[in-house]
Amino acid sequence: MDKKLSFFWSILTILIFITLHLKVFSLPFNLNFDVALSFLLIPLWVFFTFNIRLFSFKRAELYLLIFFLILPIINIHLNNWSEFFKSYGQYAISYYLVSRVVKKIPRIQGFTVNRTIFAFQIFLVFVTIGQFILVNVFGFDARNVFGELQLYYQQHELISGIQRMKAFYLEPSYLGFVAINIFWARYYLDRRKSMFGFNFLGTLIILILANSAFGFLAITCIILFELSRSIKQYPVILGLSIFVIASSLVYYFQEDLISFFRLNELDPNSQRISSGLFRVLLPIEAIYQMFQDGYIFGLSFGQFEQYIESMMIFNGHAETSISNSFFLLIGYFGVTAILIYSIMLFIFLKSKNRILKSFILLSIINLNNSGAFITLQYVFVAILIPILIISLYERDINNYSST
Repeated sequence: MDKKLSFFWSILTILIFITLHLKVFSLPFNLNFDVALSFLLIPLWVFFTFNIRLFSFKRAELYLLIFFLILPIINIHLNNWSEFFKSYGQYAISYYLVSRVVKKIPRIQGFTVNRTIFAFQIFLVFVTIGQFILVNVFGFDARNVFGELQLYYQQHELISGIQRMKAFYLEPSYLGFVAINIFWARYYLDRRKSMFGFNFLGTLIILILANSAFGFLAITCIILFELSRSIKQYPVILGLSIFVIASSLVYYFQEDLISFFRLNELDPNSQRISSGLFRVLLPIEAIYQMFQDGYIFGLSFGQFEQYIESMMIFNGHAETSISNSFFLLIGYFGVTAILIYSIMLFIFLKSKNRILKSFILLSIINLNNSGAFITLQYVFVAILIPILIISLYERDINNYSST
């Protein structure tokens, strides 16, 4: 890829990261601007990034695509056609793109990808710091550059008494989601040299200002996994790392550590809408009841939501959203999802491919942070970018081994 196309690819990639949650403009038919923009930009990004043809499939790719497309249909009990096809449309396009890029050779060079993601990481760090200073020091209104109040929780006090930063996104946890995936990508792009350099420091700054429990748990899991290879060679380094992470969390949050990680929200009798309740307890209760009622293959898009309506009534208002794709996949696909998780666990335990195991860990982390696994935005951050990183990493390893 020549310099002009590389520059265009870099701008396109950064633009997608910035606009993942951009909802400032209204569109006809109640379409969300960020979703419409992702349908334009992300397929374009895929075809610029990978050497693929639109309708040319290898046998394995075709089988994977058929599996993706049939999976939501085998458990169909339609009572909401419009919601099913709305969700199925996003899902089909998202995983069509995934099926096309697996094992594909990237057009783009590794140094261009690394430079682009590093540039966005620096930009994200400084935007988050700048917003923190403007809002919490100078008392500016919590508005984004487009003038909308979509970047912060208004009047929401943290444990430390400050507002949570969101940068370009709608939730602090989404900022943590992007930051963690950027951290993972740069770690492998730099051939694992950046674990405790700017990559770690910048990510830590973002997570502190976002006060993202998900982010802290995620980065702890990733670091401990990567350091686990050093148990025999460097046991002191591993021990000190665990001690520093644990001590920092206890010191920073002290008696509020339980509320920070939302353990106080895991109350099945609560009538207060909370993230911990919607991400953990209610999904488990809904899935248990679903299996009890005989829906062992799950309930597809638009049906599982209606099924759980009666279980999520707060102050007379029914909620149908679950912000946890790990459980949502089981709700949609039942025992098939459990089988997929079992295969992932088997690969994680048996495989000697380090980056593949790390990607499985990252995937489980990402699924537990968001309930939007069918959307192109989620697929871009949590699947397409990691697949690109894995392809570049393995290509570099193969080139190194052959010299």
